[in-house]
Amino acid sequence: MSRDILQIENLRIYFPAESGTNRVVDGLNLTVSESEILALVGGSGCGKTITGLTILRLQPPQATIAGGKIFWQGKDIFELSENQMRTIRGKEISMVFQEPLTSLNPLFTIGFQIAEVLKLHTEIKQNYKSRTIELFRQVGISQAEKIIDDYPHQLSGGLRQRVMIAQAIAASPKLIIADEPTSNLDVTLQAQILELFKELKQRLNLSILLITHDIAVVSELADRVAIIHDGKIVEEGNPKNIISNPTDSYTKKLIEAVGV
Repeated sequence: MSRDILQIENLRIYFPAESGTNRVVDGLNLTVSESEILALVGGSGCGKTITGLTILRLQPPQATIAGGKIFWQGKDIFELSENQMRTIRGKEISMVFQEPLTSLNPLFTIGFQIAEVLKLHTEIKQNYKSRTIELFRQVGISQAEKIIDDYPHQLSGGLRQRVMIAQAIAASPKLIIADEPTSNLDVTLQAQILELFKELKQRLNLSILLITHDIAVVSELADRVAIIHDGKIVEEGNPKNIISNPTDSYTKKLIEAVGV
């Protein structure tokens, strides 16, 4: 039986508002197991993205952690120093953001940016180019040698997303947090990227927390789905079971919205 590597207990995150505070995450409980794809599904403003950022302690400065704990492999991340968190970020937990064009540095080539991850988080001290090309091939970039010296703006949206995924797996993390990784891609590219996540999970023994608003895209991908609404998990379980027999009214609305 797989063990839980990430545990979120009664997490509460508040933002300042004109009248008091806005409870963006309000008593959230969630676990991610080894080699599991968990889809965290909810609409805009439900608290899913801020939850993903807070796992890495990258929440915006105006966010207040009002309570709860996040355990990464038994360690409470709120008790760790910033230096300890730097070790976890990228090396143990990586994040794939929604828009790679704003996440990748426009001033450096994509090869240089992958090499920086290798220098910082791995034992590799040379041959960064060959390892980068290998990583590009792992994420389905056939023309790896050709694009390694390109800048992010020179690539298509699908290629940029694959580069982001290559960067995320460069240090062999145990968990990838993917925040709406396909929302800016067309339907064909969405399917390819989701299939890539599935392949990487199996090949690299990865756990993946997939954050999305679209329950339809995870029905064939996720091992488990958790529906988040108003900062709480309102339903979770097997994706096909939830889609065919939802019990929560908000889940029913999400399913009706995408027509599955």
